[in-house]
Amino acid sequence: MASVEATWLEGTVTDLKISRDGARAMMITNDGEESQVMISGVIRNEQGVPTELTVPLHLQKTVPADRGAWVDETSVVVMKAAATEEVQAEILRPGASTVLGGLEGMTHISAGNGDQQIYGQTAEAIFLQVGTTWSEQTEGVKDPSFAG
Repeated sequence: MASVEATWLEGTVTDLKISRDGARAMMITNDGEESQVMISGVIRNEQGVPTELTVPLHLQKTVPADRGAWVDETSVVVMKAAATEEVQAEILRPGASTVLGGLEGMTHISAGNGDQQIYGQTAEAIFLQVGTTWSEQTEGVKDPSFAG
């Protein structure tokens, strides 16, 4: 385990994901009032061990967020888990965003390779985002995982 410096960091980190190439970190923080989504560079020492996070780029979002996943090299998808309410997810790109259709009881989100492979998980099943709706993919499978 490595200790990583981020002197600029404020609030509580609710999610942290490293990009597939290991060069960037996506963080969701909460200061008690509002959540922030940030992307930061990962600085490594000569041995390749992470030592510091660069000053982040703050992404503008319109949905509440406490969880996220990398969609591709520059995009992330975020959402706020709620087991009993409709949850909207949002794809964030530098300078742009896309709000996805709601999914009742979504507690986790993951992404494969690109915005055509975004998966939402409820207590009952895993759903794939298709257009503006969610399509059930598999029943009983928990926590799909993709690199990044």
